[in-house]
Amino acid sequence: MRHYTLLLVFLLFYMQMNAQITFDISEFEFGQDSIVSMSVGDPDNNLKDDIFITVADKNLVYKLQNGTNGFTKTIYLSKDEPELFRIVSLNGGDDIVYTEKGKSDIHLMYGKDDYYVEKRYWGALELDSSVLLKSIGSVNPEEYIYSNILLYGVDQNNTFQIYRVSASSFNSIAPYFQNSVPLDFSPGKSCGYYFDNRVSRIFIPDQSNGKLKALVKNWNIDPNIPIDKNMEIIDSKLEKPVACMTVFSKEKDDVLLLLDASSSAVYKYYINENYRREEFILELDNPSQIAAGLIDNNDLIDLLILDGNKLWLVTDVHESRLGVSQTLLIEEAAPLKNLSVFDFNKDGFADIIYNLQGGNKIKVLKNDLISSVTDENQDLWVIKPNPTNAFIRVEGVYDDLSIYDVKGNNVKFSTENNTFVFEEIVKGQYIIKICNRGNCKSKMFLIE
Repeated sequence: MRHYTLLLVFLLFYMQMNAQITFDISEFEFGQDSIVSMSVGDPDNNLKDDIFITVADKNLVYKLQNGTNGFTKTIYLSKDEPELFRIVSLNGGDDIVYTEKGKSDIHLMYGKDDYYVEKRYWGALELDSSVLLKSIGSVNPEEYIYSNILLYGVDQNNTFQIYRVSASSFNSIAPYFQNSVPLDFSPGKSCGYYFDNRVSRIFIPDQSNGKLKALVKNWNIDPNIPIDKNMEIIDSKLEKPVACMTVFSKEKDDVLLLLDASSSAVYKYYINENYRREEFILELDNPSQIAAGLIDNNDLIDLLILDGNKLWLVTDVHESRLGVSQTLLIEEAAPLKNLSVFDFNKDGFADIIYNLQGGNKIKVLKNDLISSVTDENQDLWVIKPNPTNAFIRVEGVYDDLSIYDVKGNNVKFSTENNTFVFEEIVKGQYIIKICNRGNCKSKMFLIE
């Protein structure tokens, strides 16, 4: 069978307890349309995160509904005009915020009821028609606190449009326009944090001047007072910071992670320790995005760094005295974009989704660290033994199957009674693609 036209490399590695990390790969196509933006949330409130996608030249929001048997593609929202531009989750994933191409106002859809009632920003909240928003984000309290959500949009003139959002339990969301904050530098991907003393900060990487800055909102003062335009300087000793994110922990050692493209470094700031900084130098070419999640089984946050057409896994960041481990997780033929990390099947381990620059496919990589061993009854197909030394067996109904190495080359084998014997025994990792009635999955296995 013809192998994938895009090169996909998954490296097999071992952590504590020699646990094998594998990914169950699903692909979802959206015709010939290139994917513009992607977000993850739970508007239907069924405790399973869904994936939302907008595509070029369409006025639709697609949803990959997360169900018992995987994801199902549906249409979530349809507009008369124009095409949708950017979409993001708000307020813990319950609500959807989106902007429209050619317009500058921000829309919010409240999704925690059966009616998906759309709440829109009206009147003074609409910006000048020539101003187009290129990104949106939010700063949410860790726990529900009335009227303490900050929503911000960044336009093509590098101006932050700041909103205060009040979310009540009566299916109403009241947005209040705060103010505009023009920047004299090119901002990277921003992030936010809500402090226990009722202070919110929007952290902004200053790519032009090598600094990390912050806009501050103090909720102890009148919440209607606009955000202070005078930014704090968190760190002035950087080169080209391009993206940041905040990571929360049960131990309250919450950290801010910053990706610096020029120095190929990740900086970790301990938020509650006056931003005490640690530095981790990596081997990167063109890093642009950072994400985090529990990928392996050592109960410590792992980092994922988008680096052009590569995705790197960085582990042991919380054990800085021992250094970090950098592993190439994915390599594609085109640059990756819209990277998101979520635990879709609620097994405690993070899954990965992304698409390719200008591509029309979403790739969902389910982390099978546990389920590949303990949840076989819930899988459509099970391959045994894994690792192997000569053959594998496939349990489950299928109508098409192919095996190839990590370079995309077909592997020759003979088959009898769902047992596949390899003609050439070469140690290494391999990928098997199994299909039944158009439903396809890819799984990794190891020949040792």
